[in-house]
Amino acid sequence: LTLLGQSRDKTIIQLVDNAPGYNDKAKPKAVVSTLEAGEGAPADLFTFIHFGVFIHNLTVDTGKNNPGATGVHFLANNMGAMRDVTIRGESLCGLEMNRIGVPGPAIVRNVRIE
Repeated sequence: LTLLGQSRDKTIIQLVDNAPGYNDKAKPKAVVSTLEAGEGAPADLFTFIHFGVFIHNLTVDTGKNNPGATGVHFLANNMGAMRDVTIRGESLCGLEMNRIGVPGPAIVRNVRIE
């Protein structure tokens, strides 16, 4: 999978303010997730398998009043990368990479959390 934008300023994936299902910190949900459907992935806007995952040149905006939102839940293995990405907004977490034992090899470079 490759999710490739034109640039951080010109490609923005934005969650609407006060989005249903993104208000509970105890049940976080990602705007963009690279977890495979069926392995406990939350109901996200975008959900992908994690082999050879690349996310480049874009911004993910979690919007306002979404306290249970996670910008990107990133997992890549068998090669993958996240480069030149901005994750912004009022959220629980910007970048989540908490799958113990499975991440990588992958690279995260030039990622801003605002």
